Amino acid sequence: MIMEDKEISLSNFNKKRKSKEKELSNKIDKMCKDYPSIKDIIDEINTYGIYACMNNVSSEIFEEKNKKLNNKLKRELKTLGFNEDYLSIKYDCDKCKDSGYVNNEMCTCLKGYLKKRKNKNSILFRDGNFDNFDENLFDNDKSKYKITPRENIIKNKEQSLKFINTFKDEENTLGLLMSGKAGSGKTFLAAATGKILLNKGYSVICLTAKEFEDIIKSFNDPDLEKKKKEILDVDLLILDDLGIETQSDYVNNEILKLVDYKMTYNKKMIITTNLTLNEIREKYKSRIYSRIISNFNLLKFFGPDLRVTIKMIKNQ
Repeated sequence: MIMEDKEISLSNFNKKRKSKEKELSNKIDKMCKDYPSIKDIIDEINTYGIYACMNNVSSEIFEEKNKKLNNKLKRELKTLGFNEDYLSIKYDCDKCKDSGYVNNEMCTCLKGYLKKRKNKNSILFRDGNFDNFDENLFDNDKSKYKITPRENIIKNKEQSLKFINTFKDEENTLGLLMSGKAGSGKTFLAAATGKILLNKGYSVICLTAKEFEDIIKSFNDPDLEKKKKEILDVDLLILDDLGIETQSDYVNNEILKLVDYKMTYNKKMIITTNLTLNEIREKYKSRIYSRIISNFNLLKFFGPDLRVTIKMIKNQ
């Protein structure tokens, strides 16, 4: 079943909350093992919870007793040199406790997340999807080409679908490099691929190379490291228009670190570019070129500018 964007976002919230709960559980286990006094208080809290449930203790009495026990735990933690909230979950949003809802109303944090997600993936909400894929837009004159643009785009579509179908396979460690002139269908196919994976519940971020540059250069942004981590850890990053960013050692090094991280942790990437492989080799450091040819399947795009073709069809 195709998941709507809100459902995907709630799923991500749920994963985040469960991860925090698991982290706390591991922390409690370790503290109980290392500090018997902590274990005694935790056992007391758990025992009272079971007693209150079995004996229908009123919520007022339960909350009062539970508060006293938790205060006792905080005092003991402080005595042992820990912060008093060391064994509390640190939610990103205290209002909804990372659930996304408060009293059945959507929390402001979820609203903001949805807006941010939509903006980040605006490319995925345009016309780029396989439902709108029309191979007849591509030139099929066999007298002009060894393999026609139509035959080529069908082959590239098949490779993209294979990428989708094997997305989480451990053996599938390669990204996709879509190379060709402007208007040859690269961004369309990248967006269509990303949209299917997004609908399957994977996290997807689309950025142009220039947008990536702007983010890594926003040194005064207090959320810079958070944004960089999000780009690194997203399931699929679509880096559109590689080559339009400013050429500098800093930007090139950041691109190299990005590709290295993705390959090391098997986080997939799709890169689109107007550059050929030879132009990539000339433009970037040899290390970036070698990473790309080693870790990406190359899909070449060619033929007349589709934007011109579509405009001509509309004007007929």
